[in-house]
Amino acid sequence: MIPIFQFEVFSVREKTPLIDLLSEIKQKVFSQAPILDFVEKVIEVISTNTISRCLFDQVKNENVILPEVHISEFIPYIEIAENYLLISGKISVYEAAEIYLRNFKEMRSQLDCMIITHSGKVGEKLMGLVCIGDIAEYLID
Repeated sequence: MIPIFQFEVFSVREKTPLIDLLSEIKQKVFSQAPILDFVEKVIEVISTNTISRCLFDQVKNENVILPEVHISEFIPYIEIAENYLLISGKISVYEAAEIYLRNFKEMRSQLDCMIITHSGKVGEKLMGLVCIGDIAEYLID
């Protein structure tokens, strides 16, 4: 997976203002961001779908004040909690595809993403993030 999918991962904390995340999404064009706790451990992944669901409810209730909205307000809107895996940067693209397929068969849901660390362990530096669409282009020849 490394170096193909290695990049600086933009992550957020629960107190990060939504506007900061939206600004990064606009500039760098990505759809998933890990939410980290105070010791840099991934506690969840926020997606553009999660943001959309939450903002829809706020618009519906006429309660949107973007500069004051923080990431913590979006966590209840995450469709499937902890729908990500930590993986080692040493595995191949084909092994990552197998992990996606196995998870789909076992859990009947598609992972939001896989977060790449050196050895796939909690607390390690985030080295990249990959979604099934990223992997698919490498599998189609």
